[in-house]
Amino acid sequence: MKFRSSHLAGCCALLLTFCAIFVTPATAAMRTVTATGEYTMGEAETMLVAKERALEDAKRRAAEQVGVYVTSSSTVEGLALTQDTVTTMTASFLRVTGTPSYTTEAVGDALAVTVRATITAEADDSDLQRIRQMTQEPSRVAAYQQLTASYARLQQEAAVLQKAFLAARTPEEKQEIKEALHKNEAAYQSYLLLQEAYAHPEKEAELLDRALTLYSANVPAYAARAAHRLGTDDLAGCLADTEAGRKALTAAMKKGEGADYSADDAHMMEFLMRGIAGSARFLQGNTDGALQDFRAADKLAEKFDLRTVRPDIYDHFLFDYGGAEILKEDYKTAEMLYTRLIERLDVPAPKLPAPPLPPAGDTQAAQPAAAKGAPPAAPEKERNLLHANAYLYRAIARSQQGNKEGAKKDLQQVQEVLQQLPKEDQQQVKEMLDALPSLQK
Repeated sequence: MKFRSSHLAGCCALLLTFCAIFVTPATAAMRTVTATGEYTMGEAETMLVAKERALEDAKRRAAEQVGVYVTSSSTVEGLALTQDTVTTMTASFLRVTGTPSYTTEAVGDALAVTVRATITAEADDSDLQRIRQMTQEPSRVAAYQQLTASYARLQQEAAVLQKAFLAARTPEEKQEIKEALHKNEAAYQSYLLLQEAYAHPEKEAELLDRALTLYSANVPAYAARAAHRLGTDDLAGCLADTEAGRKALTAAMKKGEGADYSADDAHMMEFLMRGIAGSARFLQGNTDGALQDFRAADKLAEKFDLRTVRPDIYDHFLFDYGGAEILKEDYKTAEMLYTRLIERLDVPAPKLPAPPLPPAGDTQAAQPAAAKGAPPAAPEKERNLLHANAYLYRAIARSQQGNKEGAKKDLQQVQEVLQQLPKEDQQQVKEMLDALPSLQK
């Protein structure tokens, strides 16, 4: 019995959703801080970007004050969570109130100006809860570590270029260095937009578009936009991003511009782009192309810590990879992949940190929505749906190998998981079962 790609593709289109997993209390205490940041710009730099750098420095200084409420000794197993990384995370969620105040001051006799930005910023308990959760997620920590390293490299590079500009003797040399400084400024702005996209997924598409327009070598932004486009069925755009991202990564590592990417980082980003490309090709019906990407990604997965990849992305990678192997009638490999996925999904998802206590006398206001009888959060529903389908397709793989008893047990597991889903989603999986009469026998 052969299986048409439309069965699997329809299921995958339903499952490919990339959600932030946060619970926000209805009532939370506010913390307000004031901070001043500064940046000294050289003759060849622009005032607009100097103000942005001074503003970001002010936000980081404010974040350092707020960060003490997040954690003083938080660690993620296998990953060092530095104070700089916590500061970058915290700065993403600060809200600047009012309009920043800017002042400028000439630096001695040099053609340099120090720009200072003073801000008032605030964060509430729900923001701190989100940051605490992120400090416990290796994939989030790894993403913000990359950002922190990129900022540090770009700041150091700008300082070197400023000195080189002052020492340049010819107009041609000055013009070349000026162009390098402007590229540095664009890269800095691009990473700021990527940081905002991490913190505000509701604006992700717009922010990532702007980030890549400013700086076409922003590899993490390509990976993030490819994942977003895959989740919104823009398969052509997704494949364009994975190809451009892989080229940018190769170029950066060759030129030494990947100083903020360790070997593990490079393998992880290559894995993401190959895996996402495989899913896009799979949904297009290009099974051979999908398998080429999936198999390459699976080899890359052995070269870095897989916990630095968002769990939902890796789960969908296994699901689609198994589906492609079914279509090529390699049922043994498909069974192995679905078994790996089921073992992951059998482990309960980590619980969120406890929400802040409600104000005295208010026992209801700060309860999460789920505690008030609301429907389950979307990520939990998606996880259950993926779990049911993983059992279903492992049953297919086992049935094709003559393991009728194993297939029967998997179908029983499908029915058990279905009970945890809303009725409309139960119906979708039941329709898949009805399309496979040989399994029902």
